[in-house]
This record gives sequence, structure tokens and C-alpha cells, in this order.
Amino acid sequence: MKERKITNKITIPFLIAGLIVNLIIGNYILTLTGFAVAFVSGLIMWLLGGMGGGDVKLMAGIGAWLGTMAFFNILFMGSVIGVIWACINAIKEKRLQAKVAEIAVKMNLIKVLGVKEIVSQKEAAEANCIAFGTCLSIATIIYFITGGVYY
Repeated sequence: MKERKITNKITIPFLIAGLIVNLIIGNYILTLTGFAVAFVSGLIMWLLGGMGGGDVKLMAGIGAWLGTMAFFNILFMGSVIGVIWACINAIKEKRLQAKVAEIAVKMNLIKVLGVKEIVSQKEAAEANCIAFGTCLSIATIIYFITGGVYY
């Protein structure tokens, strides 16, 4: 979380193990669709500049292990956690109103100019953005604790 990096030493084995385990036990559709949907979703967000490559691989691993529906539940929970985290940070730094105005401007630019890179990597570092991989990890833990796992 402090380094804001999810290493390949964590994500690649996690992803491969999810694929292998589910293929061995016969969950072909669950693991392949979960992997594909999660990877493409993450790739789109990465291309827009909204997350790093480690986040994409983490999302693909979650999809490979748990499938599409569980992935979307976790993505939603992770997003809610991220929004709450960002609002708390903005309130602590007394910049909530400025942040809301900035988001409105970016949304209008997207509508008018089309989608380009929403947040540059430099801007993300300067803006002290939250680490979305942490939000996904917390959401995954919550998903397991609440009994959301199913095959």
C-alpha cells in the first residue's frame, strides 16, 4: 500500500493458480469468463489511466478464482471503499469541494472531447490518489467473510 505497487511475484502466481485450480475441478466457464471479463475491465481502466498494471492483474486473478458475478460484486465493493477513502482524504485535506469540481470538469471533457487519458500517471502521483489494489483486496476479504463465495 505504501509503495503503491502490486508486484508480479504476487499477482502472476495468484492468477495462474486460479486458472489451474478451476480448470482441474471443471469450472471452465467460471474461470475463463471470470478471467476474461475482469482482465478486459481492468485493461480498459488501465488504458484510461485510472489504475496501474498490478491492479489489472489482481482483477484478472480475482475473476479467474471466483468468476464474473463474484468479480463484479468485489469490483463494486472495492469502488465503494475507494470512494469513501477518497472522500475521507479530501475532507481531511480540506479539498472536497475542489475535488468535486475537478471531477465535474473531467466528466464534461469526456463527453465533449471523447475519452482520452482521464488521469495521467504523473497527475495520479501528484494527486495522492488511493491505491485501488488495496480497495480490491479489502473488498475480496469482505466478500469471503460475508459468505459470498459460490461455484
